[in-house]
Amino acid sequence: MSRLIPIASALALIFGASVCLWAQPPEDPASAGQAKDQPPAEAKTEEPADKEAESKEEDKTPTAEEMLRKLQQKEPARKAIPAASIEEQQVGAKQGRSAQAMLPEGHHVNRRPGRLVREGQWWTFVFESDHPDHPEPRLKLLPNWTLEQMVRYTESTAGVVFIVSGEVTAYMGENYLLTRVAMRQTNMDNLSK
Repeated sequence: MSRLIPIASALALIFGASVCLWAQPPEDPASAGQAKDQPPAEAKTEEPADKEAESKEEDKTPTAEEMLRKLQQKEPARKAIPAASIEEQQVGAKQGRSAQAMLPEGHHVNRRPGRLVREGQWWTFVFESDHPDHPEPRLKLLPNWTLEQMVRYTESTAGVVFIVSGEVTAYMGENYLLTRVAMRQTNMDNLSK
């Protein structure tokens, strides 16, 4: 016959959008039936046969310095993966599917207007260019909640222009945009020049 023994318990506290767990020690099954004001029954302890066995057990407990030394010996040295330079990324772009210049990994797009366009399986962001002769490259959008909201709004309203901020990533010779903020551009026809 097997029996489940609780190891720990916790209370879940929800505050705004955060969930916090407050760990509590498990309740002793032997004292579960006792009233809280009664002292717990004394537990029977087995005394070691001799004092030498007890001192040997205490000696086996390693110090913090010994534990740290053991952990450092076991873990192999980690080597960082070097970041690709802009030149290497552009070479990757020429070898990949895109012939246009690549934006560097981590490049920030700040408050840029553009439209959401479906191209095959990808949603792309087409920038509203100040220079129609030199359009900026389209960026494939990485899926996240912001893109989901943009898609919902685009499907319900035609010709929406978004103001987008996000971070550019590079993979296999192509750039992608991870949107962080997307706002609809308001139409100010009567206020334009």
